[in-house]
Amino acid sequence: MKILIADDERHIRNGLGSNIDWKFLGIDTVFTAEDGVAAERICSEHRPEIIISDIRMPGIDGLELAERAIEGYGARKVILLSGYSEFEYAKKAISIGVVEYLLKPVNLDKLTDLLAKSIKEIESEDRQAEIVHRQEIRKILEEGGEYSAVRALLYLKGERLPGEIVLVSVEKNEIYGQRGSRAVSEEEAEERLSMPGKDRGNIRILFREEERIVFLAEVSSRSERMEYRQIIWSAMRELRSDYTAGVSSKGDISEIADLYRQSAEALKHRLYRKDPVCIFYDELDMTQERIFPLLYFNKDEFRECIELLRTEQMEEMIHAQFCRLYEKKCTDHRVPVELCTAIKNAVFEVMQEKGVDIAGILDRNQAMFQNQLHFSGLDSYERWIQDYCSLLLQGLKDLTGKKYSSVISRAVDYIQQHYMEPITLTSTAEAVNKSSSYFSCIFKKEMGVNFNEYLNQIRIRKAKQLLRKPDAVVYQVSEAVGFHDYKYFTKVFKRICGCAPGEYSRGTDGKS
Repeated sequence: MKILIADDERHIRNGLGSNIDWKFLGIDTVFTAEDGVAAERICSEHRPEIIISDIRMPGIDGLELAERAIEGYGARKVILLSGYSEFEYAKKAISIGVVEYLLKPVNLDKLTDLLAKSIKEIESEDRQAEIVHRQEIRKILEEGGEYSAVRALLYLKGERLPGEIVLVSVEKNEIYGQRGSRAVSEEEAEERLSMPGKDRGNIRILFREEERIVFLAEVSSRSERMEYRQIIWSAMRELRSDYTAGVSSKGDISEIADLYRQSAEALKHRLYRKDPVCIFYDELDMTQERIFPLLYFNKDEFRECIELLRTEQMEEMIHAQFCRLYEKKCTDHRVPVELCTAIKNAVFEVMQEKGVDIAGILDRNQAMFQNQLHFSGLDSYERWIQDYCSLLLQGLKDLTGKKYSSVISRAVDYIQQHYMEPITLTSTAEAVNKSSSYFSCIFKKEMGVNFNEYLNQIRIRKAKQLLRKPDAVVYQVSEAVGFHDYKYFTKVFKRICGCAPGEYSRGTDGKS
C-alpha cells in the first residue's frame, strides 16, 4: 500500500516520514511532495491509496488535491492537516470524502490510530469488492451475458482483448489414503500459475473457492494457438501433483459460458483416468451410455465368498465390477458410490447373521467409515471398498477361527487402515497403548509371524489388487501400498508371490 505526504513545510514532511512506523502499519511506499502540483503528479503516476495533505499549499490547495485524487486517481482515504480551525473547510472536506480534518501541530498517536483505521477499512472494502467481483464473474460463467458486460467485467477499458481463449477448471483430487494435503491458496495459485519468465502472462485467475480454481488462458497469436496446450501443462506443473485441470475448446469472449461448461465436463472424466493432469474437452469421446453398476453384480455369489472366507475371490469379484466402470469410461460419481454401498450392505448382512461385532469394528475405525464417500478416481473407490470388506471379513475370521486378544484385534484394524503409510512396530504399539517390546512379543505369539512380515503380507495382497489393472505401473503400485523403495518392494513381492510384480501384472506369474 502507498501513501503520499503533501505539505509545503519541510519539517512537517520529514517529521511524519520518519516518526511513524509505516512498515508496522502495512505501508510499503511513502511519497512526499512540497506543493499541490507535485502532489498531483505523484497521484497521477503512482496512485497512492492514502493521502495526508496540508490544506494551504502553493499551486493546488489540499481540498482541490483531495477532490482530484479521489475522483481521478483512485485515492481511497485523505487526511487534511491545517493550522486553521475553520468550519467551512471541514464541511467541504467531508463532502468530498476526506476521512479526517486534523489541526496542527499534529498528534502523532492520533494520526497513527487514524491511519490504522483507514488501512483496515481499505482492506475490508477490497475484500468485499473482490467477493462481489467474483460473484459477478461466476454468474457470467454459469449463465452467460452480453459481450459488453463480459468485456467490462474481465478487462480494463482500453485493454487489448484476446482473439481466442480457453477456460480451465482446476480441482484438487480427493485420493483414498492421502492425508494432510492442503489446498493451494488463492495467492499461491496466482503466483504459481502466472509465474514471470514462464511465457504465461496470458493466464488470469477468474475465481477460486474451496478446492477449485478457474482460470482463463488467452490464445492471441498463431504461435499460442499451436502451443496453448503446452502452456497449460506447464502451468499445471507449478501446482502440486494432486490437482487436475479440465480444459475447454478454443472460443472467444462471447462464448465464455459454453467454454466454462466444457471445462467442467472435461473435469468429470478424471474419474476413470489414471493420474490425470490435463483433460482436454476436444479430445473426449462424449458418447456416454447410462451405466447400471449392479447389473452384473451377483449378490448371492458374493455372499457365498464372504461366508466361506474366500478373500481372494471376493477381491476379484469387486475388481471385476470396477473394471466394467473403467471400460464404460464412467464419469458419474453416483455410480461407484452405488456400487460400494451395495457391496458394503452385502457384507453387513452376512456379518449380522454370523453375529460379528460390527459396532466394535466401526468404532475402532471411525476415521475410515464415517468420512463422506467421495473420491476423484475409481481406483480410490475400489481401494476403499476392498479395505472396508477386508476389515469386516477379519471380524468374521476372528469369530469363526482363532480368537485374538483385544490388543491384537485393534492392531490388525490399525494396520489395515494405515498400511499405505510409513507405519512401524513402534507406531502401531503406540496406537494400541502398549510398549514396543511387549507388543512385538504378543503379536508374533498370536499371529504366528512377526510384525514386519505381517505388514508386508498385507501390502503385497493390496499390491496384487492394483497390479490386476490393465494400466498398472509397478513403481506407482509400490508407493500406493506403502513401499517407498522400489527394489525392496520387488524383492518382497517375489519372495511372497514367487514372481516379480511385472510378471504378475502381465499375468505370466513367472511362467514363460
